[in-house]
Amino acid sequence: MDAWQKKKEAFLNRIERDKEIGYLDVGIEETLKLVNSRDKSFTTSSCTGRVSAVDSQFPWKREEEPPIFKKHGEVTAEELKMLLEIRPNYVLWLTVSGPIIHVSCRDLEEAEKILEAGRAAGFKHSGIMSLSKDSIMVELISGTHLYIPLRTKNKVFFSEDSMPELLSLVNTALLEGKERLKRLNNKLRELLIEEKENV
Repeated sequence: MDAWQKKKEAFLNRIERDKEIGYLDVGIEETLKLVNSRDKSFTTSSCTGRVSAVDSQFPWKREEEPPIFKKHGEVTAEELKMLLEIRPNYVLWLTVSGPIIHVSCRDLEEAEKILEAGRAAGFKHSGIMSLSKDSIMVELISGTHLYIPLRTKNKVFFSEDSMPELLSLVNTALLEGKERLKRLNNKLRELLIEEKENV
């Protein structure tokens, strides 16, 4: 067993441990299975997409504090109301991030296959992150993002009347990312069928 195979085995064992303690995102297991069943690929990290709230000057300029709120499912009206009552030090940003998956590929041919499946499924911002002697790291990222300023210390940017529209916008963006994840699963299945037919 070479170094790449040892790394794959270690990551697969970690996934099993994460599954046992409930650490894996709900809805990601099928994607991990499809990627990790391939001879020349394995996942190193994954996320199905999430909604989070941060207190910072800009959403990409994170302060030392951890996110105030983080959820991988749809946000409720009660949760949104709770966030609007928080008085931040800077600006309270609500962010929606789509799915992201990191895949270690054994060679360039495999990396191209994974990237092609990802881009066909709507992961348009995907690409190769790094190259080394024994692996190519591919990042599959959907590009579904929202950055919404909710309030400053003294001013709330949304009225109670606009709450349903805001909630709908946030949850629709989150679900769009999860739909792209389903399309990725379909593309990975199609790739497997195509490879078997060409053997």
